Amino acid sequence: MFYVSVLLDVKVNPLCDSVLLISYHSLFPPGKLKKDFCISVEIKPKCGFLPLSEFIAPDNIIKRSVTRFQMHQALKLHQGKTSEISAYDPLDLFSGSRDRVHKAIKGL
Repeated sequence: MFYVSVLLDVKVNPLCDSVLLISYHSLFPPGKLKKDFCISVEIKPKCGFLPLSEFIAPDNIIKRSVTRFQMHQALKLHQGKTSEISAYDPLDLFSGSRDRVHKAIKGL
C-alpha cells in the first residue's frame, strides 16, 4: 500500500519511456479518497507504431500506413460486430503531440 499512497499525488508524463507496475493498484488506503465512489480505468493502448519491415509483401502495403487496430476496427464493422469505427488511434496516443494524445484519450 505504500506505493499507492505515494503515487496519489503524482502526475503521469506520457513522454516517459518506462512505468512502475504496482500490485493492487485499484485499492486505496482508508482516508485517502475524498468520496466513497471510485472508478478505475485500465487503458490497453494496443500497438502504437506502423511496421516498416522489408518483408511486408507489396499486396499488403497498406500495413505500412494503417495500424493493425484500425484494420481490425474496419473488419469488425464489415462483420457487423460493431456499429461504428472507433475514433481512437493508437498512433495518436504515442505521438508525443499534446493535441493528438488528448484526441486519443477522448476517443477511448
